[in-house]
Amino acid sequence: MQNITLFDSVYIVDNQDKRTNPEHEKTRETVLAWLRAHAKKVMQLQNKELGTGVFDDATMVITVGGDGTLLGAAHYIQNNAVVLGIRSTSTSIGHVCSANLDTIESSLKKLEQGEFEIAALSRINAIITANGNTFTCSHPALNEISFANKSTPRRMVYYELETNEFKEFQAGDTLIFSTGTGSTAYIKDLIEREKYDAYSGESDTLLFGLYARCLGKKRFGEIKDGFAKVTVKTDEGAYLAIDSQKTYFLQIGDSFTLAPAPKLRTLHFITNNC
Repeated sequence: MQNITLFDSVYIVDNQDKRTNPEHEKTRETVLAWLRAHAKKVMQLQNKELGTGVFDDATMVITVGGDGTLLGAAHYIQNNAVVLGIRSTSTSIGHVCSANLDTIESSLKKLEQGEFEIAALSRINAIITANGNTFTCSHPALNEISFANKSTPRRMVYYELETNEFKEFQAGDTLIFSTGTGSTAYIKDLIEREKYDAYSGESDTLLFGLYARCLGKKRFGEIKDGFAKVTVKTDEGAYLAIDSQKTYFLQIGDSFTLAPAPKLRTLHFITNNC
């Protein structure tokens, strides 16, 4: 049993583009009706309305959609609010969701009764140093941070990769840093499925994948202490992307350093409700 008041200030986030889908709308309206009868405060947001500080007073954030909706909301959760992902349609991808239309009411009742578990998913911050200025990217990554030539993805980029275990010059078309939650397509391409399944979203170990497709080379590795630094060595610069949603252009000589971000607290049930 968990002694947490989840229903003091609840925010519902959904994807406005899905509101033409009857199944999505039924899911959203079912969640909203239940919360209006049980929560002290209920706020509705569409994902286009998200911004810094929007969840500052939230005790719980409920996303209605799929993994992408939860991912978008996760970028703006900076406090201790917990997150419940609800898969709104049968076609939505919901790997990190814990409920769906058929289980909404029973799942919310379990939350009210304290019958749930919290998983703390790792997130990564990217700290950029450019033109003599250093700043932390506004969005912590829940899935991955990637580094590549955005305009020509297969064109080689040159960089120096430094961890606490090695420092070396690299040439490739893509560099991926992944948490255990994200980058399934990238990392599964590099390692055996059995080894990939050993990583969980709560693990503090970062995974990295180096690609040089034009050379027919790829490489996988672990960063167990969470530290890595990349310095741009490409004359034309390259792009840093946070969860494929927020991008930053880096010039030659610029760098970014990875650092652990506050973990995302997601709600789960002893039995799988999704």
